Amino acid sequence: MTTTPTRLGPYRVLGRVGRGGMAEVLLAEVFGASGFSQKVALKVLLPELRGVAALEKLLIEEARLGASLSHGNLVGVHDLGVDGGIYYVRMELV
Repeated sequence: MTTTPTRLGPYRVLGRVGRGGMAEVLLAEVFGASGFSQKVALKVLLPELRGVAALEKLLIEEARLGASLSHGNLVGVHDLGVDGGIYYVRMELV
């Protein structure tokens, strides 16, 4: 079984926020110029489900749909990436 990564793309993973039936949400931090940093949420498939093409497709579609919506009562979806075969969805941390 694969463990939770310490980095995904440009994000440093700090820990787990929650876990559901097929995915988990990770607390992560991204760094920018002049000391800028921001905490974000990253949604990834559970370690035992990573690499399952049908579930990866569902996560990608969820990211596309979430990015197309904007409302004060919805968590914003800002990015979809893949690092080392692990797909992740960057969302605002609420």
